[in-house]
Amino acid sequence: MVSASAVAALGTTRTLVDAAPPGARRAVAGLRGDPPAAPLPTARPLSDDRWCQRWRHRHHTWHRHDEHAFDPDRFAVVELDDRDGKRAARRLIVDHHYAGSWPAAMHCFGLIDRAPQLDYYPDPHPSALTAAGRLVGVAVLSVPQHVAVVANPFPHLTPYHEAADLGRFLLLDPVAVNAESWFLARVFRLARRRGVRGVVAFADPVPRRRADGTFVLPGHVGWSYQGHNAIYLGRSSASPQILLPDGTSLPGRAASKIASAEPGAGGVAARLRRLGAPGPAAGEAPTAWFARALPAIGATIIRHPGKHKYAWRLDRTPASRLAQPSLPYPKSIDPITATAVGSR
Repeated sequence: MVSASAVAALGTTRTLVDAAPPGARRAVAGLRGDPPAAPLPTARPLSDDRWCQRWRHRHHTWHRHDEHAFDPDRFAVVELDDRDGKRAARRLIVDHHYAGSWPAAMHCFGLIDRAPQLDYYPDPHPSALTAAGRLVGVAVLSVPQHVAVVANPFPHLTPYHEAADLGRFLLLDPVAVNAESWFLARVFRLARRRGVRGVVAFADPVPRRRADGTFVLPGHVGWSYQGHNAIYLGRSSASPQILLPDGTSLPGRAASKIASAEPGAGGVAARLRRLGAPGPAAGEAPTAWFARALPAIGATIIRHPGKHKYAWRLDRTPASRLAQPSLPYPKSIDPITATAVGSR
């Protein structure tokens, strides 16, 4: 394994664009901040299993890698357990994952390409070319929002220590097919050394689009989890969700902060104002402003049917036995109709 200390902070290492010759540097710089230009599909080609989903700048595509088979000899998996490694992982997730946010991380692991090629990774930001290689994937074991997320399937494991949520899982778009299972297997091996014995993961089957019609999330049922022999546990609870024009959702907790004027309400309000919501009128109650702000920005409401939930046992001890039955794998995403906020 490559030492985690070799994965340096982005601000203190040379990126590929800095390391490239001047001519290549100019060509690469033109791609900064743009999604891949190739006309790759945004809907999964179900007729062919030689496709895999990848991300860049929160844009997803499906890639076929017949010409670039995954070569495990050029990759390594490391635990990003120091400040610099976590900083690099966080930036990769925030810049490229569709959620655009960092979870409450317990343990963080990186996929390192030890022989990166400029034509494979034309975009130099935000992953860095480090002494160990290039950070091209991240897996984060995190603390879920509710203890029941891990306690229900693993009642005999200690939440947030022996049981964790796979809160983020990301591979950059040039990483070849079959990397998911190879990466996850080594992540789980390292996690066991840290005392983790059970892991859950969720897949959101509801497609989400921005106001301009582009996809944020095409909806997925957890194909990579199924490929790594996860146990399917069914769905999380169905609930209404507020969808914003940028394609992200407003969780119920954020809405309650506004309604109750709790700490953090200012951050939620600022997020809505960045999307075009008007400021509150003098003396206007927070709940009244919130009810006025959502339709002003074109927010919609959906009845989310629940995310697909998966689990892995990382050992075969009695304590890690699942308390929930295994169910057949789902195979299709969910059609959803959105209703404008304020409509009847």
